[in-house]
Amino acid sequence: MCIFTPPLLWSSLNSFEIELLRTTPIQRLEDAGVINLTEIDGERFRERTMLDFNSAATMAHMPGPKFVFIHIISSHEPFVFGPDGKPIDPALFMDQNQLYTPDQYKRGYQQQVPFVDMEFEKMFTTLIAKSTRPLVIILQTDTGPLFTTGPDEFKILNAYYMPGHTGQLYPGHLPGEHLPGCV
Repeated sequence: MCIFTPPLLWSSLNSFEIELLRTTPIQRLEDAGVINLTEIDGERFRERTMLDFNSAATMAHMPGPKFVFIHIISSHEPFVFGPDGKPIDPALFMDQNQLYTPDQYKRGYQQQVPFVDMEFEKMFTTLIAKSTRPLVIILQTDTGPLFTTGPDEFKILNAYYMPGHTGQLYPGHLPGEHLPGCV
C-alpha cells in the first residue's frame, strides 16, 4: 500500500490550528494586517490539492495492480486557484466575518472550476496513457456549488471509464451521454 501525503513538516499550521488562533489575541495581528491566516490556510490547501493531482504519474508507473482512491476537495472552498491555476487569496471571496455570501461563493467557485477541470483531464489522460494494465476510473462528485437551486442546481455526477464496457453498469442503471469506453 502506498499513501501520498504531504511531508511531515509541510505546513506549520493546519486548518484547526488556524481557527484556534482566531480565538486568541493573535487575531489582532490578522486584523492589523500583520499576518493573513486565511492565506496561510489557502496555501496549505493549494499544496495539498496539487499533491493529489500530481501523484497520478507516479501511481501510473508503480508496478502491480492498484486500487487508487483520490479525494480532491476542490472546487469547494477555500477558493485558492484562479482559472489559470495561479494562486489567489481565498479571502477575496469572504465577507468581513470570513463567511461566504451566495454571490461571493459563486464567484469563487467559477474562478476555480476551469483550473480544476483542466487538472482532472490531465490526471486522467496521464493515468490512461501511462498505465501498463487496463484500468477502471470512477469519478464521483457531490452536489456542486452551494447556494444553487432549481435549474442551476447540479446533480451528482457518476462517470466511469471502463475499457470495453459501454452498456449498463448494472440492471436499471441509465447511462447518460458518454465517451467511447466510458459508461
